[in-house]
Amino acid sequence: MTWILVTDADGYVLRWYQAGKACLPNAGETHTTVNEEPAWAPSGKRLRFVDGVFQHVDSRTLVQARADRIAVLKTARNAAIVGGFEWSGDRFDSDDVSQNRITQAAMRAADPGYEPRPFRTQDNGWRTLSASDAQLLLEAMDAHIQQQFAKFKACEEEVLAAASNAAVDAVVW
Repeated sequence: MTWILVTDADGYVLRWYQAGKACLPNAGETHTTVNEEPAWAPSGKRLRFVDGVFQHVDSRTLVQARADRIAVLKTARNAAIVGGFEWSGDRFDSDDVSQNRITQAAMRAADPGYEPRPFRTQDNGWRTLSASDAQLLLEAMDAHIQQQFAKFKACEEEVLAAASNAAVDAVVW
């Protein structure tokens, strides 16, 4: 199928339509025939057609690029927080419900007469927690969460120090 590509003077794609349909160019627009339907540009980028090649051009400001990357990093941080952690040879869940359960177990362990209790691991196994185990599990969970925030802080600082959109987008979790 043949398409008519409408571009501005700098080659940025404004719109496209199937060949055979009438569309008059506006001032400063160029119509070019291509044999492939152009793909939509990714969010924050514009599509450009130069020398027969489609290019995605980042049209975001540096401030927008930083905000976009920080949002991606926050999502990664939150996923890492709830993704579980290892303590004493077992993996434990760390979603909101599990964080609550671990905190409650540690609080109950402080009561006199606490008896060791079974606790579910991430692989659906069981681990019996003594009073000291419950406290250590809470500390391990807290350390896991703090590690994710420390990593996020380092990434965020790198994003804010970046001088270009490419440098911002290069910061990964």
